[in-house]
Amino acid sequence: MVISEFSELSTGYSIYAKNLLRQLYQSNKYDVAELACYGEVGDPKLNSPPWKVFPTVPHPDDAQGRQQYDADPFNAFGKGVCNAVFNEWRPDYVLTFFDAWYSDHLVNMPSYYNTVEGGMFNLIWMPTVDAVNQKQSWLSTYKACDGLLCYTDWSRDVLKNEGRLFTHGEAPACGSEEFAPGNKAKAKESFGLHKDTKIITMVSRNQRRKLFPDLINTFAEYLEESGRDDVLLWLHTSYPDNQGWDLSRSIMDNEVCGKVLITYACECGNVFPNHFCGGTAFCGNCHRWSAQTSNVGGRISDNDMARMSNSTDLAVLHSNSEGQGIFTWQAAACSVPICEVDYSAMASAVDKMDGYKVPPISLMEEIETGCKRAVPDNAALKAVFHEHFSLPNSLQIMKGAETRRKYVENYSWDKTAAQWMNVIDSLPVKTWDKGANIANPEPFNEHPYMSNTEYARWLIGKVTVQPERLTTFFELNLIEELTNGVMEGSKMRRQPRQFFYDRYLWFRDRLNQLEQIRCN
Repeated sequence: MVISEFSELSTGYSIYAKNLLRQLYQSNKYDVAELACYGEVGDPKLNSPPWKVFPTVPHPDDAQGRQQYDADPFNAFGKGVCNAVFNEWRPDYVLTFFDAWYSDHLVNMPSYYNTVEGGMFNLIWMPTVDAVNQKQSWLSTYKACDGLLCYTDWSRDVLKNEGRLFTHGEAPACGSEEFAPGNKAKAKESFGLHKDTKIITMVSRNQRRKLFPDLINTFAEYLEESGRDDVLLWLHTSYPDNQGWDLSRSIMDNEVCGKVLITYACECGNVFPNHFCGGTAFCGNCHRWSAQTSNVGGRISDNDMARMSNSTDLAVLHSNSEGQGIFTWQAAACSVPICEVDYSAMASAVDKMDGYKVPPISLMEEIETGCKRAVPDNAALKAVFHEHFSLPNSLQIMKGAETRRKYVENYSWDKTAAQWMNVIDSLPVKTWDKGANIANPEPFNEHPYMSNTEYARWLIGKVTVQPERLTTFFELNLIEELTNGVMEGSKMRRQPRQFFYDRYLWFRDRLNQLEQIRCN
């Protein structure tokens, strides 16, 4: 079972899931299913894949289900349904490549992973490691897994250095078979662009760590300094986005309204670049104001994305951190030179595919996670624009051909799927046919003579009755909460021991219920 964002959506996770699931399914070695985060009951797209799909979002008409779903934001990642789905499907292997905070319920909630004798299934995780200074809770989650993969050698080194974790290899996203070198002039003309126009393209969701304002400002400075009138910036992103930047303001403030394109996709199937005009544009195919910017729910075909790649002269990823950033791999497959920040997964990409490097001028600690994010050198990015577009066209083509050669040398979906299969095949199958793990928790006792450390160990050993959690981050976190309090909104509040007893009593009772369901 693969847990990811629904494979029929257009996010990076979705693209990865679709290609991995397809490879696993076509191997004929496994029965394959998908726990589709953001997949909605009743959506006809659930019937598109040939494998079994379990959606996480209740039907729009299911008011009670929707209420329960909305009560916990992590239900979007399968938390609310995973136990029921696992009980129905009974997977031998569960695969995911999410951030730890998306799916730590797989190891920290009363799921079947931590029940009896090592659990009912093998958990194989490829975590999104996009920055140094990983949280200890995330590393603890990864340690609980049966197998670990990594997106890049950069993330491998972080896991090794910060968590002393062994990984089974790298399994990065790649360009599917549609991503291959094509006729650049014809690709541009198919989008209504002049064949001699030079295109800088960035494909990313509009969110805080994607540095669109810096990119737009740097592009504007480049145009002014170079005097070029034949270079356009193409943004394939979402607008408006409640997590993102005000692109309109950045474009207008830098006076590049006629030099910035954005992708619009219409209900009629027409996909086209247009000078930025907000969230909606006029579609020349169906003659309606019905075209919208790219978003995670709107599926743009791989053929259209490959056509965009082949229209591109320089693929840019200007971000403070990346778990991978799939478009630069797709562009490289189409013989497009790449330019990325020399940090996180981007560092692996530019090293292995002979890309242009934008060095960070510093690393800034993020308040929410404690991770260190890059502050890129925008002047270095501008220098790349000058350098690349000053090259004769023949040398630009040679640069792209070398990028393609390095891509083919290092990456393919066959290689990526083989890494997953190697890990799967190396782990012995566990069994769901075990006796019920039913335990009777001890009644409440405040144990005033116990220290917080001793009380935490009593809760784990005698209330949840999960001694395997002793001496883990689970225990350390509980001790910290007993000592310092529990976050409620933005405030830390001390709680009585009854509070913690009730929490872990519920935990044990829920696990008992799940065990009874499994055994019946």
